[in-house]
Amino acid sequence: MAATVLLPTDKTKLAKAIKRLMSAGTQARNIRMVQWMISYHYLQGARDFSNPNWQSGTVSVNRGHANSVGYKDFRYDEVVTRYQTELGRMLKIDLRPRVKKVGMGLDSLRKAGIAQIALDNLAPQNVVERCKAEILPLLLTFGAAGLSSWVDSKGRSHPEVSPPWELLPIPGEPLASVDGGGLMRVRWMSLERLKEFEMDPNNPGVRKKWGDMEYKEVPYGTVPRDENSPVASNSLFSMLSPDDSAKQGKGKGGKESQTQKFVQIIETWVESESGNLARYILCGGGKVLADFDYTKESRQPPMPIKKITYIDTGSFYGRGFVEILIPVNDEVESLLSRLFENI
Repeated sequence: MAATVLLPTDKTKLAKAIKRLMSAGTQARNIRMVQWMISYHYLQGARDFSNPNWQSGTVSVNRGHANSVGYKDFRYDEVVTRYQTELGRMLKIDLRPRVKKVGMGLDSLRKAGIAQIALDNLAPQNVVERCKAEILPLLLTFGAAGLSSWVDSKGRSHPEVSPPWELLPIPGEPLASVDGGGLMRVRWMSLERLKEFEMDPNNPGVRKKWGDMEYKEVPYGTVPRDENSPVASNSLFSMLSPDDSAKQGKGKGGKESQTQKFVQIIETWVESESGNLARYILCGGGKVLADFDYTKESRQPPMPIKKITYIDTGSFYGRGFVEILIPVNDEVESLLSRLFENI
């Protein structure tokens, strides 16, 4: 485990430091983004990929029925069959927490039974099964995913799965997984939900910052996709500055606008040398909204988010199941296509 990452305490300097960390992490992620796009679209039947840009994390996808060498009318989808087989195998894994008894006495059995009931209440079977259904396709296709938990207004804990393109390493380019000092999560959240987050009680000016944020607007009933996603579509976004908000508030005749506001939030979890949470920072629209420092606490809270990889290659994102099957599937597909052409 690397030493704890130190960040400034001044809000202005902290916001700039978070942006630098995000920029460095984005460059490391974009290298993997190219392969993520290929893996995702390969499963959907695409075969022709060109113009990979490792800096921006993009690749051109030809959705026709031709493969990379131009043969048409034939696709060999053994990779899909293997994907389904592996997904079915992993869905059989029982991830429900279990209490391990340390003795065979009545007192030990009683304590183990009470603890098991508490664990079953915290992680019921339907919640565990839902988490598996969400996280396993991400692991097989992209090779990584994030698992975190959040607490609602009633004090109940809920698990949440994060796709890998929302996760960024700290520092931006760790040489190995042990060099990581935490991670960041970058995503878009509705302004209404963001206001429900528990903010820093020592920063009473948070509410005054809502109007200073840049945000994007999408029609009601639409969930925006992150433009950094391998399946992103930017046609629904319209970037607005705070100066434009007055023009968008009302429609003709004083009617309410039919759009909702989304803000880009950056959550930063700094990990201590003991593997616990040292600091949590929440930024939204370029503003620091919350900053909780646990370095001086006698008992630091555990990390509320963890990154999971399918094949751990020592890097932050690892590698996926589909990625290692594509080269062989390409060769077999090309061979069979030529065979059928010559028959």
